[in-house]
Amino acid sequence: NEEQSAYFVSPDARLARALSPDTAWLLAAEAETSRALGDHSAARRLMSEAVRLDPRCSCAYDILGDEPDSVRDDRFLAWVYAWSAASQRAAGGLAATRADFDRALTLDPECAWARAWRGEAALAAGRPKDALADLDAALKADPRHADAWAWRGRALADLGRKDEAVKSYRSALSLEPDHVWALIGLGVAAGSSHHLERARRLAPGLFNK
Repeated sequence: NEEQSAYFVSPDARLARALSPDTAWLLAAEAETSRALGDHSAARRLMSEAVRLDPRCSCAYDILGDEPDSVRDDRFLAWVYAWSAASQRAAGGLAATRADFDRALTLDPECAWARAWRGEAALAAGRPKDALADLDAALKADPRHADAWAWRGRALADLGRKDEAVKSYRSALSLEPDHVWALIGLGVAAGSSHHLERARRLAPGLFNK
């Protein structure tokens, strides 16, 4: 996403790489940023160097392909797939997002944030029942995940369960009072102009499209 891309081309990131040029994940992160910015040749070059430094650097194989089974089946690399899925989601690739989150959760079923984000991706794909199952599981593991509560509210609203949706949006706002999507969701589900106006003040750009 834009925030990640800005970081990995920032002076701080360049300094980090200069201080630790043999750190594979820094190279892999810079490669992912290069890919997001459209510089695919730089992405492949950096990922190749990351793999040379650390053959277990799973995220590198997203670009290079031919991922070894010894890397693909390592539970401790579940976060890499989750990170890759989040990048795919930011780029709008829902099928690739689902595949990466599925792999992450196969390797580490207790990864609550990955399960929550897989639920959000299911919402975006028009599958609120699947989304609700993932979001309920994520919130059981991490009940303070404000985004998951907001996404759960939307899933419930899409399923026609308005009263439950309102409660879920309120749970999100109890954790994060300025959660814009929870404010919008609550405003729509409860018919609350107050919450919609507050969301408009916080994020006017969402209302001007």
